[in-house]
Amino acid sequence: MPSADTSLPADVVLSGVLPVLEGPNSNVNGRTFTHSSDARKDTGFDFYVIEPAPQAVRPSGPVQVVRNRAGQVVLVAVGYDAHDARSGTWGRTVEVTATEVFLRPFPVWPTNLDGVSYPPVKVPGLPGPGLMSKSAVGFVVQWTRREAYQLRIENNPSESEALALAGALSPA
Repeated sequence: MPSADTSLPADVVLSGVLPVLEGPNSNVNGRTFTHSSDARKDTGFDFYVIEPAPQAVRPSGPVQVVRNRAGQVVLVAVGYDAHDARSGTWGRTVEVTATEVFLRPFPVWPTNLDGVSYPPVKVPGLPGPGLMSKSAVGFVVQWTRREAYQLRIENNPSESEALALAGALSPA
């Protein structure tokens, strides 16, 4: 039986070592910043914030910066609370992340919810070429430049609300 050649150049498949964020095998350490501008100065890493934030969205907590043991930034995360008009409550349901450690090519798959497949759709107006996918609780917007970026929106927003948040992205 012939064997398939599954070898690919390492830089095509993976950039660096994937971070283990928690547990006894964690290979990273974190730091937080009150202001995104301070995180940007410290890291020299490009990431995005939602600014100006729509009325129903507000920053929640510090900017989180995660580095590997060699000091390389592997993740920057900025969280936001969003107001749920149905319940009248606020909750951390929006997050913007950036990483340099990601699979290449960048994998994106259709979402399967209750037996229905939702393919990702192209989203204009992002900082780089990107796609939006439906999730069980909202939407995920992904784009790449030198780094990979993701905007995760939960709390079952409408597609137009998700696109409005994506349109409010600006460099930190």
